Amino acid sequence: QGTIPDYRLNFGLTWEFHDFAYTILAHYVPSVTDAGFLFPEVGLTEQGFTVNGNSLKVPAYYTIDMQLAYNFGPSYGRYLNGLRLAVGCNNITDVKPPLIASALEDNTDKGVYDILGRFIYFEVSKSF
Repeated sequence: QGTIPDYRLNFGLTWEFHDFAYTILAHYVPSVTDAGFLFPEVGLTEQGFTVNGNSLKVPAYYTIDMQLAYNFGPSYGRYLNGLRLAVGCNNITDVKPPLIASALEDNTDKGVYDILGRFIYFEVSKSF
């Protein structure tokens, strides 16, 4: 059916010290109700995907992402100037997505919740 929360909050904070940059991002999705077939537009009297036929309360969900980067400046010479190396981790607390009974795929809404879990990455970029 799709999850449509009333709002979503995304916070970000970056601290730069010399050539280092440390970033923290937090994402919050409030609790929602999985009504299934109980939406007035559908018109049925049972949720359709739960044992008792009632709506399912999906709990609030949050994730935290972090990244540490180093930016090479002009003092490193022509070839390293503008080079950026970073390591980061998305969903650092490895929060699992909540169960949504009426979800058609993966038993959750992957458009709203992170289905990968903790994800560590490395980045190399160069600006000219």
